[in-house]
Amino acid sequence: MTTSIAIVITTRNRPDNLETLLKSIKDNSKSPKTVMIVSSGENVDNVLRKYKSSLNIIHEHIKVSNQFFQKQIALQKTTKNHDLILFLDDYDILDKNFIHECIQSFNDLDLNVAGMGVTVSNYSVDIPKFRFFRKKIFNYSDVPGSVLKSGNAMPYQNSPKFSRTNWLNGTSVWRSMIFEEFTHTKMASSYSAAEDLIFSYPISKKYKLLTNSDLKIKYGKRKIVDKQFFTRNKSTNLHKLFFIEQHPELSKFWFYVNLYLSTTAMLISFIINPNRRLFYSLGGNLVSIMYLIYYEFLTAMKLLSATWLTSQK
Repeated sequence: MTTSIAIVITTRNRPDNLETLLKSIKDNSKSPKTVMIVSSGENVDNVLRKYKSSLNIIHEHIKVSNQFFQKQIALQKTTKNHDLILFLDDYDILDKNFIHECIQSFNDLDLNVAGMGVTVSNYSVDIPKFRFFRKKIFNYSDVPGSVLKSGNAMPYQNSPKFSRTNWLNGTSVWRSMIFEEFTHTKMASSYSAAEDLIFSYPISKKYKLLTNSDLKIKYGKRKIVDKQFFTRNKSTNLHKLFFIEQHPELSKFWFYVNLYLSTTAMLISFIINPNRRLFYSLGGNLVSIMYLIYYEFLTAMKLLSATWLTSQK
C-alpha cells in the first residue's frame, strides 16, 4: 500500500511564489513525508524558516541555474525512502485535499500505473484556429494527451478521471520505482524545454500514465521576462528534435514543416505588429534553425550524435 510521498520543488528567484506553495502544502488535509526543495538564484532561507516547524523540509541551494541538476539532486535524496514523488513548480498552489487524493488514487490502482497528471483549475486549453489544416500537418489533435508525429504533445486538461495519456508535464506524481528504470535526459540549457515529454513518453509505452481530475492545483502569478522567450524557443526546438530522433514512429519531416511554418507566421506577425516578446521568440526560432542546419550537416557526415542537441546552452 502506498503510504509516503515526497514533494520535489525546484525554484529560482521566486520566493513569494514558493511561500504561497508551502502554505498550501502546510494547509493540506494530509502532510507529505518530505518536502525536498532545490533552489538557485535568490536565497530562500527566510521563507523556509516559517514552515520548518510544520513540514519536514530538506533544502539544497546550488549555484548552477539548471532544472536538470536541481531535479537530480532532489531525486537522489527522495526515491529510495518514499513510495511517491510529486514534482511541483514553485508557482503551483495545491488544493487542500490534494495529497490525500493523490495517495488514495494510487492505492486504488494497480502497479502498472506509473504516473499521474493533475488538473489546473484556473487554466483553460485554447482551441486553435485552422484546426483542419493543423491536423493535416500534425500540429494539432482532438485527442488529449496524444503525441503527434511532429513531436507536438497535446494538453490533457479537462480529461475525465483516469484517462490514458502518452505523456505527463512537469507537475505530475510518479511511483518512485520508476526512477530505477528511467532517468531524465541531461540538458545544458537553463530552460529544460521538453524535458518532461522526453522523460515520460517512453514510460507510456511500457506503463500506464493517467490524468486525474481530482488532483487539483492552481497556477499562481509569475512574471516571465520577454528575453526568456529567446532561450525558451531555441531550447524547445533543439530538444524536440532530440526527442524525435529517439522514436522512429515520429517524423523529422513534420517537425521541420511545423518549425518553418511557425517561424514564418511569427515573422509576419512581427512585421504587422512588432513587440519585444515576438522579437525574442522569433530570434530564438531563427537561431535554433541555424543550429539545426549545422546539426543535420554534421550528422550526415557522422560527426555528431543527437545528444549534441541537448548539450547546447
